Formats: sequence, C-alpha cells, structure tokens
Amino acid sequence: MPSQTALASSSYPMWVVKEETTAPLDKARAFPINPAFLVKTRMKKPGSSLLIDTGSPTNVQGEDFIEELRRAAAAAGAPTPRINRRKNPMRLGGIGAGVQEATHDATHTVGLPKQLPGPVPVWADFAGPTLPNSDVPGFIGQNTLKQRRAVIDCYNGMLYFLGPASPQFILPLESRTSHTA
Repeated sequence: MPSQTALASSSYPMWVVKEETTAPLDKARAFPINPAFLVKTRMKKPGSSLLIDTGSPTNVQGEDFIEELRRAAAAAGAPTPRINRRKNPMRLGGIGAGVQEATHDATHTVGLPKQLPGPVPVWADFAGPTLPNSDVPGFIGQNTLKQRRAVIDCYNGMLYFLGPASPQFILPLESRTSHTA
C-alpha cells in the first residue's frame, strides 16, 4: 500500500505542514496524526470545476478561474463570462492573500453533469464577486446553497437541490442529526 504522502501527492500539489500526536478525551484512543498538508486545490485533469465552501457566506472566484472558464466556453462555443462592476465593492478575507476587495462580479453559464434522472447536463448560472489577480477557484457559498435548498451527501458524493415541497428524510437507525445554522 502506498504511503499517505505518495497517495496524496498523486492527486494535488501539496506541502507537509507538521506532524504531531493527539490525545482525545478517551486517552486509550490517542492516535498519531499523519502529516497535514497545505493543498493547492485544482482538478487533476484539465478543466475547471466549482468547489463547495460551506464556510463562505457568498460565492467567490479569482480572475484566473474566470479566464479558465472564458477559454473553455469559447472553445465549446458556449457563452463567455459576463463581468459587471459592483455597485459597492466587497471586502473579502480568509481566502487567497489577506483581505481583498472585489470591485466586479462575474456570471458564467455552467453545465451540471451527471444529472439524475437523465444523461443531459443541466445548464445553470454561477455568479459571484471576483478577486483581482487571484488564482482562487470558483467557490459555491452558503447563500447559494441555501437559496437552492442544497443537501450534501458526502458519503455518496451527491449534491441534491430540493424542489419546493418540504423534504422528508428517512434516516437509518442510529443516525444523528445536528442543527448547524
């Protein structure tokens, strides 16, 4: 079996940050923490992808991401990003380099692949503030996820956008729920 370092480095460029041991409340279950990695998140294959960021209140994207989508859209004969000046600049921190000011928004028409049911991609608009001189990828933030009534199933790798009716979840025995908002 390959080491975690070898396994992880085959997916994304990364740098080792530090290695420690943790001691949880149950001392008998203390375990070594494997090296943590500072990861530059990008797709392994050429192309661009939106990432879900449940910690960000808003969508956000860097200028490099917009340029990637512009080139891909032009090559596919699809609409290119529409860029508009913001009425009020937005200051954003915690992503990219320090605190940055977004003076423009960009809107892209994107295809959402693997729609179930059916093999045909669904087209949607992705919009958000643009970070100048930044390689930050496109992040889908909380506001969009809430507006679209998104449910994230991490185990099965599914993102559900619920219809207008009230959802009814049937959970397996021993399931736990937590209110996050």
